[in-house]
Amino acid sequence: MMMRIFLAASGALLLGSISAFFLFVPVLSIATVICLVAGLMLMFGLGFQMRPQGIPLGQPIPVEAALPKAI
Repeated sequence: MMMRIFLAASGALLLGSISAFFLFVPVLSIATVICLVAGLMLMFGLGFQMRPQGIPLGQPIPVEAALPKAI
């Protein structure tokens, strides 16, 4: 019985603190942080998809591939 009261009180405390956060922090700053974090996650995922093809990880890149060709 005591555990149920503790869980209900902690849930109400969590809900109240989240509500107070959204009341005192402007919506635009929250949206900005959400967009920045989403953009970082998308760039991180894109980096995994666009890694160099054909060169195994952990091996050095050949000099011919690293240097641009002279015109």
